[in-house]
Amino acid sequence: MTDFNDIVAEYDQIKDNPETIDQIRVKDNQVKGIAADSAQKRVNCLPTAEEHHKLQQKYAEMFDKSSRAGAKHNGGGLILPGGRKNFADFHDNFTGTGRIAKKQEAPAIPEGNAPKVDTPQISVVLYKRCIDCGEAVSKSEFVYDMDYVPPRDRFPGELEKWKAVGLKPGMIIGTFFCLNCVAEFKKERMRIVNDPIKSALQVNGPDGLPTTLAALEAETLKHKHRQRTRENIIAMIKVERNDPMSDCFYGEARLRN
Repeated sequence: MTDFNDIVAEYDQIKDNPETIDQIRVKDNQVKGIAADSAQKRVNCLPTAEEHHKLQQKYAEMFDKSSRAGAKHNGGGLILPGGRKNFADFHDNFTGTGRIAKKQEAPAIPEGNAPKVDTPQISVVLYKRCIDCGEAVSKSEFVYDMDYVPPRDRFPGELEKWKAVGLKPGMIIGTFFCLNCVAEFKKERMRIVNDPIKSALQVNGPDGLPTTLAALEAETLKHKHRQRTRENIIAMIKVERNDPMSDCFYGEARLRN
């Protein structure tokens, strides 16, 4: 078995004979063909004498003292001697930017064929008080939310309440919560969801499908919270309707005498 001493001994035999080393170690691994940095290949990449002369004339005029002195910049401090077109051509030819394909922009949709989207506007903004606790909302600490007047076929019993405050199904209402109410609701919900006994206990939901007691109670909490805040919204709108100086109503929701 060959060991380090054998390798040293072999090296001592051939170290003074570089031709033998070249023949054994290098000859079979030589790269065939013309070298990448050969003069022949470099000449083939250069422009012809006529092209070189034209470029020389063009950029000599572009970068002479008078052109640079009178050149304008693009607003960001970049000087463009000879104009924007010559500047762009120079970079395309000499800095490689022309090799990168320009991103194709999506074709513009003709105005006549543009899709028509009916985006409902907000009709009421209750910005003065939290719709949960009723306290004044801080301008720097609040959570913005939205509600809407439900369709008549979903909550037929509620329609009269909304009509009484001058709102119609589909109208959108901007609302505000104080941070404390948001935190308390999340805390109560997490207490229910993370209860190990309620999370393991299987029950049937309102739709008859199996669920956990924790999920059922969390959904009930959400439903009761929504009912309570909707009642508060209607009560707040009544107050604003009685204020002739109220600025909470927009569009169709604004009553005109």
